[in-house]
Amino acid sequence: MARSLQDRLREVQERGRVEPRASSSLGGVASSPPPNELLAMTNHESASSLKARLQALIEQQVRSRRNGGAEVERPASVELDSADSGIGGRIGGGIGRGGLGVSRAWGRVEGAQAARIADVYDFEGPPEDLAALIGGEVVESIHGQFLLRDAVYRLDARVGRTSLEKLFNALPDAARILTASVDLEDFDPRKAAFIDTETTGLSGGAGTAAFLVAVGFIEGDTFIVRQYFMRDFHEEKALIRAVERDLERFDTIVSFNGKQFDVPLLESRFRMQRRVFRQTARHLDMLHPGRRLWKARLESCSLQSLERGVLGFHREDDIPGAFIPERYFEYLRRKDGRLMVQVLEHNLQDIVSLAALTGEALAMVSEPGALPEDAFDILSLGRILERADLDERSEEAYRAIAETGTGRARVDATVRLAYRAKARKNHDEAERLWRAAASLASAVAHRELAMLLEHTRKDQAAALRIVDDGLDLVTGRSDFASIEDDFLKRRARLTRKL
Repeated sequence: MARSLQDRLREVQERGRVEPRASSSLGGVASSPPPNELLAMTNHESASSLKARLQALIEQQVRSRRNGGAEVERPASVELDSADSGIGGRIGGGIGRGGLGVSRAWGRVEGAQAARIADVYDFEGPPEDLAALIGGEVVESIHGQFLLRDAVYRLDARVGRTSLEKLFNALPDAARILTASVDLEDFDPRKAAFIDTETTGLSGGAGTAAFLVAVGFIEGDTFIVRQYFMRDFHEEKALIRAVERDLERFDTIVSFNGKQFDVPLLESRFRMQRRVFRQTARHLDMLHPGRRLWKARLESCSLQSLERGVLGFHREDDIPGAFIPERYFEYLRRKDGRLMVQVLEHNLQDIVSLAALTGEALAMVSEPGALPEDAFDILSLGRILERADLDERSEEAYRAIAETGTGRARVDATVRLAYRAKARKNHDEAERLWRAAASLASAVAHRELAMLLEHTRKDQAAALRIVDDGLDLVTGRSDFASIEDDFLKRRARLTRKL
């Protein structure tokens, strides 16, 4: 379609703000409205009709997503301020969710994919005010109104297996080591704003608006998540101005995939309000360090996958991000705050998880001698340290796996150490390590060992035996085609020499 459904609905909403005047009567005879009023009435009726048709289309799309209608029990709510120092894997589950009298039908989860939720919006009673449900307040300025809410956590609160206070265990140089960016060499978590947005679309672009912006920050011994919510599109100006003002005191942005989505979107919305989003020079996007640290053992490095695999907790009663735009447009139509409670919780959890994950990653590169429990995590840490030219610490990580590890991680660590010895021209150490890796069925180790024996040791017969062993490993395997070709050429050359 030339225009998105969201744009058409927004247009209808703006046109529908024209209210026709009630016709007056004199002496029991109804007077006809003037021509201008007739035009207003016609426009209003047309807009209302079009809006109804668009809404019917939205509801049809919602119904088409339903898949089975399995019932899910709602968990009890928890307090936001976590005064008991424990979030325990269900961060921020409160936001006034208890006692809403909400009946929902949920779609079945198919395989390992995220749950597909089709909410029937079967609420009891009249619409409820969102500010009252979440403990927020309506902020009014010269630019208009918006809804604001602060959620407060103690820094020693547990988030799964970790806590937010790990942010303070980081070395000033930890962010630079983690990202290889000199712009982050003096990263201070107290001067960082952790940001996340919820939007009217998932593809970005000029027609996509950020109806919910969350900013997390450290204040004293607490971590505060401030959520800015616009109850309708005309509140965007006030929301943008408030976000701009509050971000001025921070020198670094922390996000998860914010370089690709959140920041470009905010830049666009700021420009539309004749403002400039300035917090772009220093940006720690945890998507990329997360992949470098944990992709070796995790199938996915999405934020929720890292929550489960690294932090050790699972979200409950969460709404998938793909359904959030649809939920917001339903809220615009019905103005029932109960529709958005789950969305605000999702956004809140994103920020707290981002902060906890950042602390976990920074702590890993900040503690010499302290290694993760998982062998693949140690291996990934070694690669990050090596890239940051911290040779001694990276070799310490590799040796820990090469000496005590098993499987693929042990092979990779041994190969890494062998390459390091080769670079230093320590041929004896390199040969020892290549042989160790070759005994673990490493094709790369066979090739490197054959090269060393042929060119450095001048032992052609021994090199030929290693080549033959290597061919047994790779023959017929498409993923080792280049190594097989090298072995065949090397074997032919060694055979001629002998």
